[in-house]
Amino acid sequence: LWLRVRAQVANDVELREAISELTLGPLQDPAIPRWEMHLVRNLNGRSALITRMDHCIGDGLSFATAFQGFTTDLNGDPVPPPAPFKRKERSFAPSITRIFDLVAATTSVLTLPFARRDTVTILRPDTPLGANGVDRTIVAIPEVPLSLVKSTKNAAGVSVNDVLLAAFSGAVTRYLDAVEETPTDRTERRIRALMPVAFPRKKQTGERQWSAGVGNNWSFASIPLFVGDDLSR
Repeated sequence: LWLRVRAQVANDVELREAISELTLGPLQDPAIPRWEMHLVRNLNGRSALITRMDHCIGDGLSFATAFQGFTTDLNGDPVPPPAPFKRKERSFAPSITRIFDLVAATTSVLTLPFARRDTVTILRPDTPLGANGVDRTIVAIPEVPLSLVKSTKNAAGVSVNDVLLAAFSGAVTRYLDAVEETPTDRTERRIRALMPVAFPRKKQTGERQWSAGVGNNWSFASIPLFVGDDLSR
C-alpha cells in the first residue's frame, strides 16, 4: 500500500484544498496497485488520512469491511468489524398488491427514457457537464448531530436516508435560487439524480473475513429530488 505524506497545511481551509486536489486528480502512478493513502497534517486542526481506491476493486462498503483487517484503536486493539448490512425480512408470497407494484415499477422504468426531461438549470445545462470548462470541487459540509437526524426521522415517520435526501434537496433548491439569474419556478422544477444503492452483504467468517467480501455489490437508482416547496420535501 502506497502511503504518501504531504507537506503540512496551516489550517482547515488549506486542508480542504488539499483534499479536493487529491480527490479529483487521477491516481498517481499506474505502475503500482490501484490504491493509495495520503496523510495530510494540519498544524491548527484535525489532520486527514485520505484513502483512494479504484472502483474496479470494490465498493465503499466492502472497503470499509476490509479496512477492519489492518486498523486498530489508540490502544492497539483490533477495531470491531461493522455489523453486516441486512434488510428487513419480507414475505414474497404472491399477492394482487405485490403484482400491481411490480407491474407499475416495470412500466415506470421502461417509460423513463420517454419521460419529461429535467429542467434546464445550471446543474443540467444544454451542454454536457465539463464542456463549458467548469471545474469540480469538494464541498465541505458542516457536521450535523446524528441525534437531530434521528429525532427528525422519528417525527416524520421516515428513514435516516429520507432525511438526508430531503436536506440535500433543500440545499439544491436554495443553491438554484441563489445562482440562477432567472430562477425557475420551484413547482415546475424537475431534477433527478443517480443514487448508489448497496445490496445486502453476507457476514464473512474465518481469518480472511476482512477481505473475503471485497467487490462491487451495488447499483444506481434514479430518484427525483424534491426541489419544490419545503412542505412537500
